[in-house]
Amino acid sequence: MTLKIRSTDLKSEKSKVILILKDGGIGVMPTDTIYGLVGSALKQDGVERIFRVRERNKGKPMIILIGNVGDLKLFDVQIDESAEKILSELWPGKVSVILPVFSDKFAYLRRGLNS
Repeated sequence: MTLKIRSTDLKSEKSKVILILKDGGIGVMPTDTIYGLVGSALKQDGVERIFRVRERNKGKPMIILIGNVGDLKLFDVQIDESAEKILSELWPGKVSVILPVFSDKFAYLRRGLNS
């Protein structure tokens, strides 16, 4: 599905995009340097769709964008208090963090790794 957004319909169109992503759909959006494929990391079918479209190595995990420490709970990520304090000061922000993840529920994100 192609969705063209006019500035007058921005709020309505954002709602449509959110519904598409929540339903396992994917999209294209500009990032700081290039355009990227996006989808909900909480939807396995959307993640797998990105791997197919991108022809990405199936053993290589993708980046998951996290806006705040509370979002880590969505992915069953456990961190200690000192890590939580540091991340709370950094997020949201331009910082990459690799965290341990052991939940089998998100094996499709880990791709055989524990992070």
